[in-house]
Amino acid sequence: MKTLLALLFTINLSASVSPEFIITNYYDPSIVISFEAWKGGDLSVRILTEDSELIFNDNLKIDETDGVKYNLKNLKSGKYLVKLENDIKLVEETVILFDGKIVKKEAKIYYKPVVVIKKDLINLSFLSYNGDVDVTIFGDEGELYSSSVENTKPYNRIYSISDLPQGSYTIDVRNDKVSRTISFRR
Repeated sequence: MKTLLALLFTINLSASVSPEFIITNYYDPSIVISFEAWKGGDLSVRILTEDSELIFNDNLKIDETDGVKYNLKNLKSGKYLVKLENDIKLVEETVILFDGKIVKKEAKIYYKPVVVIKKDLINLSFLSYNGDVDVTIFGDEGELYSSSVENTKPYNRIYSISDLPQGSYTIDVRNDKVSRTISFRR
């Protein structure tokens, strides 16, 4: 009995740690996107071929429904990339179709940088998947500051902007998967 309880606890724990972004059934060539793992707002759904050709693009309002189902039965056997993106994260889920069945899927999650501007400080936090971060600050005259950092996880920095003159500015934080660009006035 203890073994059974330990097994059930382990299964439950692993299920709660790794949310399902796309639900599939081997016998049904479709994907169901559940909105449980997403906060409110908009969700971009894109399906691409193995050669990065866009074959489907949709924008959903998460607050209006619990999820959505897409039928893949008309697609040829092969590897497809399903990209789900909102303001917080990008999920890339590889789906392999074979003879009208989904035989494999694998998800990768990329969190977007968090940028908070308060008074004379820019607080930046980025859980970059590979540790690479590019930060650029632009003003009316062009680029004012640029920094590229490799192999740093997580990337947390506070930038003082107290010496900047009054005006409009933009901060851009990115890696090769996700980015955030914020405009602000000082």
